[in-house]
Amino acid sequence: TVTGFIRLNLPTDTGDGTTYFTHGYGLQFSVPIKPVMAHVNASYNFVVENNNYKPGNYFDYGINAEYYPYDSKLNLFLEYTGQIGSDGEWHGREQIDSGIQHMELTPGLGYMIDRDTHMQFSYTRTVWGKNADVQNIFRISATLKFPKLSSSFY
Repeated sequence: TVTGFIRLNLPTDTGDGTTYFTHGYGLQFSVPIKPVMAHVNASYNFVVENNNYKPGNYFDYGINAEYYPYDSKLNLFLEYTGQIGSDGEWHGREQIDSGIQHMELTPGLGYMIDRDTHMQFSYTRTVWGKNADVQNIFRISATLKFPKLSSSFY
């Protein structure tokens, strides 16, 4: 199935004491492979400026698997994602060659509030990166799906 989504990442520490709020818009392709649900997704994300520095907006892509034990609302997931970002700005001036590029491995715990709204609490480990200062991060995100684009297996 194909599903559109909006993802909000709450401000999280990037390792240097700076936090950023991001919002992204994308598509997710899903297929059930019992006992998990496999996904491939892609999104474009916007970063909100903080303390006169704004990292560049970024393209995010990934593959992940979700496991719902005992048909519960809780799920375990493992996600492998990549990000390619544009150059950031400091006081409105572009910082040349500051764009992020990295791959991350993220195990986590998800909670399905309802069929179309998901909360995720996760730990992310950067496995490769350029201009990626963060090696480890705890993240909270909310995803709102648009089921009218397709039927969902949930």
